[in-house]
Amino acid sequence: MTTETIETAPAPADPEPQAVQTEIPATEVVADAAVEPEAAAVQQVEVTEPEKPNYITREEWEKERAEVAAKAAAEALELDRRRRQTENARKAKAEAEQREADQEAIDTLKAALGARGVYEVPDEAAISAINRITAKKAERLASNSLDVMEQAWDFLTAPAYGKEVDLDESAEAAARRLGPKVQHLVNTIRPAIEAEARKGYIPESEIPARVEAEITRRNAQKREGTTELRRPEGEPPSNKDMSPHAIVNRIISGDADDADRTAYPDAQRRLLQEGR
Repeated sequence: MTTETIETAPAPADPEPQAVQTEIPATEVVADAAVEPEAAAVQQVEVTEPEKPNYITREEWEKERAEVAAKAAAEALELDRRRRQTENARKAKAEAEQREADQEAIDTLKAALGARGVYEVPDEAAISAINRITAKKAERLASNSLDVMEQAWDFLTAPAYGKEVDLDESAEAAARRLGPKVQHLVNTIRPAIEAEARKGYIPESEIPARVEAEITRRNAQKREGTTELRRPEGEPPSNKDMSPHAIVNRIISGDADDADRTAYPDAQRRLLQEGR
């Protein structure tokens, strides 16, 4: 038996791949090329409404004035209506009370006259008689009240006049009621009175200065129209005695100055003329 061996040539290996150089185009690197999407978004324009001006137009003013006038007129009418309504109610109440009082007085008078056998008394005559009696009594009461008020007033104001007034017992009640009111009046008008009194008041500390100012003013008035003598500018005048005797004595004693030496001849001549 024969065995056949078949040798197969190995497949040639793939050739090495050739290195191919490819040039990569240079690209500029931009700093911060990557932009955040939020920052890249386009922001909308914010629109703010303008402030309303603090003035109104002529038409608005006319309209507002008309509304205010109409409202004021309506309020005035309402107040007048309420006032008239109140006055009418008060008058009606007063008239009703007066009628009741008159009727009560008539009934009282008729009852008094009926007790004496007089029954036929007209209402008008009864009212007239009652009114006459009431008027006289009211006049006496008013006079007495005025007398009491006068006594109380004299008692309250007596200290202001430096007087002493006795208060009658009948006027004590009036004095008690008037006293606080009079005191309040005095306290109210006192500041005005004191302020008026201080207008011509001069403090004692200011009197010497005012006297000196008045003397100066009067002297200035006397000098008006006259020429004022002025000393020449320079050193103030000396109080040194420049009589002939004084000059000679200073020359003899050796206390003379240039002025004495200058005036010495004239002083000597004057002394010789006088025979001294």
